[in-house]
Amino acid sequence: MENNEITIDEHRFRMRVVESLTKLEGLAQSTDGHLVRLNGTVARHEEKIHTLQAAMLTERATSKATSTWWHRISPLVWLAVGGVLVLFLLHSDQLLRVFSKP
Repeated sequence: MENNEITIDEHRFRMRVVESLTKLEGLAQSTDGHLVRLNGTVARHEEKIHTLQAAMLTERATSKATSTWWHRISPLVWLAVGGVLVLFLLHSDQLLRVFSKP
């Protein structure tokens, strides 16, 4: 039987191990740099989300206050509009005479 083992001296083996470790270290540093950039991006996105959430809460509160205010005052507004319309209809003949004069 023939032995198919690859023979390599100790110096070449150590050099290959050092080359492999150097490549792995470069990849690890690249990965670390990428994670730092991602963490910064994630932090900015979280900040934007918090800002948007605060704006939404403010908008909801403003909308609710406006809605409450409108529901309280709207009967008075419709009453005033109805009153003006009734006065206009009651005095329409007089208004037509005034505006139709040459």
